[in-house]
Amino acid sequence: MLIIRNEQIERFDSVQRKRFIDLMYSHLSCSFTKQIANFEELELKNKITDVIYKGEEIGFSTEIELASFIEYVIPFKLNIKNKETEKIIYNNKLSNKEKLASLGKLTLDSL
Repeated sequence: MLIIRNEQIERFDSVQRKRFIDLMYSHLSCSFTKQIANFEELELKNKITDVIYKGEEIGFSTEIELASFIEYVIPFKLNIKNKETEKIIYNNKLSNKEKLASLGKLTLDSL
């Protein structure tokens, strides 16, 4: 019988989170060079971590959802405290897919 302790699960989650942060850092560095030029590595990784926590608070749970949210917030500077944005992210009638699509449209409209 396999017994997994909470500490082991937390350690696994921590390793997975660090891997995802590193992947997002690489992705942003390669794909959005101009938009993130002013960030130092540690600063950008901390920003990614903050956006992940905010995304999870909103209800995004998959890496794909979180990656999309990170792209809108960091390189495209989506203001998550804007009233228009808040109407989208806190709308319980929208699925996560619909929220991300709406955030994407809002982001593109602001460019």
